[in-house]
Amino acid sequence: MTDTEEIASLRAELAQIRKETDLLKRDMRALTRFITIEYDDDQQPTNINLRCCVLSFAHPEVPGRMQMFMGATSEGPFISLWDSKEKGRVFLSVEKDDPRITLHTAELKDAVVLRADPADGRGLIAALDNGQPRALIKAAPDGAGVVACVHDDGNSRVFLRGSEDEGSLHVVSMDMKSVIKLTSTSRAGGGTLTLNTPAGNPAVILGYEPKFGGCVIVNNAEGKIAASLPDPDKLRE
Repeated sequence: MTDTEEIASLRAELAQIRKETDLLKRDMRALTRFITIEYDDDQQPTNINLRCCVLSFAHPEVPGRMQMFMGATSEGPFISLWDSKEKGRVFLSVEKDDPRITLHTAELKDAVVLRADPADGRGLIAALDNGQPRALIKAAPDGAGVVACVHDDGNSRVFLRGSEDEGSLHVVSMDMKSVIKLTSTSRAGGGTLTLNTPAGNPAVILGYEPKFGGCVIVNNAEGKIAASLPDPDKLRE
């Protein structure tokens, strides 16, 4: 190789090095937009900060299989945990300031929902049957706690409610009529169990009367007392 050819070869290598160096600088500038390193007083690295919109986590032995996503959107952050078929089974999010945890079935239907209402701070836990509501636990607006067993329409069939002043249990028909009511309060101050007609009117009442103690009242079709223990005349006194 002549001197001229050697010089030309060196110039070509230098040009290639400059090109690769420029590309490396470009990539480093891009990385430093998202990765920063903090140093202590001795210039030893102490922390690394990563700024990005989405992080994905792959299977340690199958790099192409995703197992988890962490991300940030214009509506709020989220974390999604995937199963072996790469379906999101657990979803944590704060979308529009609404914190929520959702467990999904293999068909990606809601199975459990846990959330806190962003407007009033009251929590709710819902258990669902492949997306259909079945049971709810929630905090009520008046300071009470509520447990409800519901059907596909979202209406309660069994309703348990507890507050500072009263605890009650309601059993509801398909027509949304309360057919059984159990409450810790009554006119006389004791607990009361009421069995209602299909229309929701009292048919049998078990309760407490100060004069007689335990009391059983059976109403007729017109809602008037047909029989009782003690007898009706004493109750009317």
